[in-house]
Formats: sequence, structure tokens, C-alpha cells
Amino acid sequence: MSDIVYLSYMPERKAFGVKEEKIEKLRSEGKNPQIKIAPKDWKKYNQKYAADKSNPMVAFLLGREDGYYLMMENYVKALAFINVNLKVLTHEDMVSELDDVCGLILPGRLDDPLNTFANPNLPKKPVLCSLTYVNMVREAEKRGMPILGIGAGAKIIGRLHGLRPKRAIEDDRAILRVKSLKLLNVFPESVLYRIMGNTRKVEIYSVSEPLLPIKNNFDLKVFAVCDDTPEAWGNDNMLCVHWESEDVSVEANKYTLNIYKWLARKALAFQKAEQKKLLLQKKSPKKAK
Repeated sequence: MSDIVYLSYMPERKAFGVKEEKIEKLRSEGKNPQIKIAPKDWKKYNQKYAADKSNPMVAFLLGREDGYYLMMENYVKALAFINVNLKVLTHEDMVSELDDVCGLILPGRLDDPLNTFANPNLPKKPVLCSLTYVNMVREAEKRGMPILGIGAGAKIIGRLHGLRPKRAIEDDRAILRVKSLKLLNVFPESVLYRIMGNTRKVEIYSVSEPLLPIKNNFDLKVFAVCDDTPEAWGNDNMLCVHWESEDVSVEANKYTLNIYKWLARKALAFQKAEQKKLLLQKKSPKKAK
């Protein structure tokens, strides 16, 4: 049995959210909560928004903060302008939820034992959450599904490919989570350069948490840096931006939408490839018994 749960707008957090206990209660009752953004909220950001079943389905893993599952308002704003359907997941969902999905988004504010945004008062759940995120990423990669990682989500994906923080675990969280204005240098030969409209330099707000790839182990390409610190990485099918892409200080909407449009294009291509596979399977002659 499924129950639709609409995320409520929380102006004090600039996010849409729902209490974790509400979702857990439904699950304890044997129900299957389907978390969604209400149609009126989509239209608040894009009057022309209309659900279309033919659009590819993209999975979005909700962040957690102070007992709430959250989707930041800026994510909703951006997603309202691209042609995808959204499947909202939590850390309690299984990888089988990706069976009808054509793309995956790991946003910021995801719990991770080494993540500066992890709540130190919740010692057990971050480990459980990070295991889910890892499993989702690995499964999406195995299927050849496009992946967009933002903020903490980008960092989790980076770690799976050999990226490591310079800092020690005991470093002051309060200092590390402070965002500062930095100049982003985008490499001209990178995927990100084309996505951002051949833009080489742009100001961004990013957390003061330096990252360093292990040279012999990091198997993704660095797309952009601030000074010598990686700020974006990935490959043709994966895009990770360490900053919150909605926080770009100059022409924010342009750059933000381009990043999400990249995912939408990739998800559509994945959908078409999967449909072609199914069609070929149906046409192939059955083996004689």
C-alpha cells in the first residue's frame, strides 16, 4: 500500500521537508510512502510546468537535518525547468528503487561520517545513510546511468573514486562549514566548460574544506579548481560539483540550469537506450526448446 507524502515548504530553512518520524511511522505500519513535491509548488517556480509520463525519471536522494528530510528550495527551482520526472528517495530505500530510473542526483546535506554537515548528535544514522548512498552510486554506475553530485553528494562520489580530504577528522566543523567566495577556474577541455557555456572563470561560494585527489588512485577527471583545490570532477557520464551549484554568485540561474539540463539530456539518452534494448529483446527470436 502506497501513501503520497507531499514535502511542505519551510521558509526558515529555505527548503521543502518532512519529519523523519512521519515517514518512519508510515513504514512501520507496512505502508510505502511516496514522497513528492506538490503540483502547485512546481508551478510556483514554473507556470508552464506540466508532468509528462514520457519524460525520463530521475531519482533524488533527500538530505537530512535536525530530524527532517529536506530538499533545498533552489533544487526545486532548477528541477521545475527541466523535462524530467522526479522520484524522491531516502536513505532507507533499496537500490531496486533505481529499476525505473534514468538518472541519479546526490545533493548537498547528505550524511556521511566524515562530512562536515553530518549532525554529531546522530552517531548511528550517518553510517547507515552513507552505506545507502554508496550502494546507490555503485548501482547507478554499473547500469551506466548518469549521476549528478552536488556539495556533500559530490564529495561522497569523489571518495568512491580515490578523492580524499586534506583535513583531519578532528578539525573544527564550525570553521569547515563556513562558505566563502572563491574564483572558480574551469578547464577548457573539460565537460563542465561546455556545460557552463564555455565559461572559464566564475565566482562561487564553497565550504572551506580542501580536497586532494590521490594521484595514483583517483580515476575521475578534475574539471575545475579554486587555486589548486579540486572543485568539480567526473567523466562523460558523471558530474560532481563540490560547491552548491545554486550559490554561484554571478548569473546563477544560467549556470545552475545548464548543470541540470546536462543531467536531463543524459537521462533522456539513457531512457532511449534502455527502450531500444527492450525492443531488440522482444524482436529477437525465442530459443527453441
